[in-house]
Amino acid sequence: MKFLRKTLRIFGVFLLLIMVGCSVLKNIQDRKAEKNDFKEEKKEFAEKNIVLKSNTIFVEGKKLHYVQTGVDNAPTLLFIHGSPGNWKAFSEYLSDKELIKKYRLISIDRPGFGGSGYGDAMTVLNQCKLISLLIKTVNNNNKIIVIGHSLGGPIVAKLAEDNSKILSGIVVVSGSVSAELEGEESWRTLINNPILRFILPTEMSVSNDEIRYFKKEVSEIANSVKDVKIPICVIHGDKDPLVPVGNAYFIQKENPDFTTLHIIKEANHFIPWTKKAFLIETITRFTDSLSVAN
Repeated sequence: MKFLRKTLRIFGVFLLLIMVGCSVLKNIQDRKAEKNDFKEEKKEFAEKNIVLKSNTIFVEGKKLHYVQTGVDNAPTLLFIHGSPGNWKAFSEYLSDKELIKKYRLISIDRPGFGGSGYGDAMTVLNQCKLISLLIKTVNNNNKIIVIGHSLGGPIVAKLAEDNSKILSGIVVVSGSVSAELEGEESWRTLINNPILRFILPTEMSVSNDEIRYFKKEVSEIANSVKDVKIPICVIHGDKDPLVPVGNAYFIQKENPDFTTLHIIKEANHFIPWTKKAFLIETITRFTDSLSVAN
């Protein structure tokens, strides 16, 4: 019995140290995220002779941060990251030598991440409202193509429905848009436990929150797919373990007249990083085929 009590005390102390360590690391990460100065990133871009512009607008009292490279009056590629994430998910695209000659490249921090109200999760539908206002703000009367990966996929689908007079087209990469294919994921409720939220990185808690919200919104977003009246480019891997490839076929089925489908054999969920060359080529061909929205 004494041995058991001693073992439990040691285990308790060990667990406490782990929790304290995680909390300290979390606070360091939070301070760095909230500082939002991007000195290292700006230096990396400058070494490539690329100016990385950082901008923050206030929409309905909320911060929305984005970065920009490329040609100001050129067609715009607007990148929207998945969950969790931030604008850096597409940093390789913003620094691509060929893309910056031809496009204005914008990558945002979605609400709750990076410089856009870090730590405050927001429903996907409310995010769409803020990003729609950003689209109006950056409109340069040229083509605007919105590209969304993973959870960014359903966001761009909704944006297409709401901004058909401004957007020229959208690209859905590994996006989850089918309500029927969205699982319950009851384990997300466990992650919402106060003790776990205390030690988990803030962006993980935000991600868990927004995905839980999304589970309740996905039916409305799925219904909006058939109402999109601008070209849709869908790119998905047939070996995606996180978002079933059936989501891509769902978009094609719901909106066959406006959808072009690209299924990449043996590709997983992380296409923006594992299939960069293919993605750039496909986006470029898709963009060249579009006209400026009325």
